[in-house]
Amino acid sequence: MVASGLRRFQGVAVNGQALYAALKRVVALAPLDGAVARFPLLPGGALGTPSYLLSAGLERPVGLALDRLGALYVTASELGPRGHTAKDAVVKIHSDGHLTEFARGLADPQGATFGLFQATGP
Repeated sequence: MVASGLRRFQGVAVNGQALYAALKRVVALAPLDGAVARFPLLPGGALGTPSYLLSAGLERPVGLALDRLGALYVTASELGPRGHTAKDAVVKIHSDGHLTEFARGLADPQGATFGLFQATGP
């Protein structure tokens, strides 16, 4: 077993330093309506103690994807603080931790991925 105590686990993304999980909550951490948890990767592939990377203003997080610069993209039915929410959106969590809206008004966004296809020319 790699991890336990994850509630409504939806999506996962991994880089060389951490495993990120889109979920409702981690049992060992504060109860939430939706979060992105960060599990440090330890030598040998084990996971370290989790923390919430993003926990405020996130409803039903589903998809996660990392870009080449270390930013994490999250799809969710609602993102942002009350009164300033983006519905059916994608938010970008930059490597320094600040958030920007990437897209909104999507039709029930689910998964996310980058770098699977490469366009080739003549």
